[in-house]
Amino acid sequence: MGLTTTCALLLTRVANELEDTETVVCLGNPHTLVTYEDYTRKAAALDIEVPDTIRNHPDGELEVRAFFEAIGFPDFRVLDIDDYQGAGIVQNLSEDSLDDEHCGVADLVYDTGTLEHVYNLDSALKNIHRLLSDGGIAYHVNPTNGMLDHGFYQISPTFYHDYYRASGYNVIGAGIADTNPRSRYNVRVRDYDHDIYRTDGIEHVLTEHPRANIHYCAQKCPDSQHARAPVQSYWRSRHDDDDIEYSAELSFDIQVKKDQIEYYGGLVARRLGVLDTARRLHSMTSR
Repeated sequence: MGLTTTCALLLTRVANELEDTETVVCLGNPHTLVTYEDYTRKAAALDIEVPDTIRNHPDGELEVRAFFEAIGFPDFRVLDIDDYQGAGIVQNLSEDSLDDEHCGVADLVYDTGTLEHVYNLDSALKNIHRLLSDGGIAYHVNPTNGMLDHGFYQISPTFYHDYYRASGYNVIGAGIADTNPRSRYNVRVRDYDHDIYRTDGIEHVLTEHPRANIHYCAQKCPDSQHARAPVQSYWRSRHDDDDIEYSAELSFDIQVKKDQIEYYGGLVARRLGVLDTARRLHSMTSR
């Protein structure tokens, strides 16, 4: 998935609240999907403070390593299943075999659209837990709807919600990002603060989140423990008659609308694409 504008904005919001950070471990070597101009313009619209080294930079692709250094993580490391993209930590996340030398090194673990491709999620989360230092944060961005067959899984928000709370982590922020190309928004994230399926209903899921990513950020505490088999909060609340806790330290609610040229230009481009496909199909069947 790489570093998107939405990721860059929310990571900056989180990093602005942190102190004494140094090391980021990316799960996979992320490619950039962001330009300096787009990032700084949207950050200004959302009142997100941007580092001077980025705000004063000429336009062009926002280089991932430079971005993390600017927001407080000068030590940039990559974990991957092999070293073909220069990974310094070679690890199959499905295997519970992380070398001790890598334990506790990360102030930030950035899951750049990786966990949906990992078969054994329990081992993957345990590896992330071991990578993190006390006070370190895990930041996940993964498909939650509309990405059929993209990976092994589409990850529901309740998965991270229940795992990190059961593991004794502090929840920094959680949001559902709209990635529907037909949306009127360039960036739209809404806080994950209730059981969407059971509160809003399936029609809401289909119309409001036809294609979406989960953004989830949690902080490891000194007494945090990897929870091997948490019970889904909905069912736990039914049996124990407990309220489900959704509070987070930060709001991830951000919205930037497309201007008319972007929105209607996109509609026209898609319509022309459909018409072109129809013409080619007609030409093939008329031979």
